Amino acid sequence: MRKRLLILPVIFFVFSLVLISCKYAEDKSRKSLEFIKSLKSYSCDCTIALENDRQILEYNCKQYYNRKLGGRIEIDENRILTYKNDKIYVRDLKSGIKYTLDKDFDTIFKISMIGECVHLMYTNEEIKTFVKDIDGIEYTIVELSIPGMNRNLSKGKLYINNRDNLPEKLEILDFKSREKVRVTYKNFNANAELNDKLFNED
Repeated sequence: MRKRLLILPVIFFVFSLVLISCKYAEDKSRKSLEFIKSLKSYSCDCTIALENDRQILEYNCKQYYNRKLGGRIEIDENRILTYKNDKIYVRDLKSGIKYTLDKDFDTIFKISMIGECVHLMYTNEEIKTFVKDIDGIEYTIVELSIPGMNRNLSKGKLYINNRDNLPEKLEILDFKSREKVRVTYKNFNANAELNDKLFNED
């Protein structure tokens, strides 16, 4: 009987620790999401790896984003894509050719931008979030369905490091949950002061 009485406080103590731990993780996760959603601007380096049946294509990019002015992606010093006014302004750096595309023409580079992920967080009804420990680092993972008819770009999983609230990786999966695109973010400068000229169409 005495042993049972001793076990009860131990069980209660362990249960309390679990609840506190879960509450702490939930608070960190909420803080990370609120930080990402409140971004007004950013700059970062990123690597975009596209996988198809025959090969993996990799692009080294520089991204700039301003909530009011739009987004800009510099791809391998070959092209610059500027997303503005529901258009994509393309500049081919090698040929010097400039042209304009409809905003829906490109999905992969557009969805790689954190600003686009934030937009989906506000408009997506199927958003899921959970906390996961990976190699001793706690991440908030945001799962989003990607609108459109492309079965190879069905769902996105954004990994936010809860230590600094910054995004580290975006996985884009097909309708069978196979990874098709991986975006890795580095040197993420949140709420950076960016020159407005970066978002000029020319």
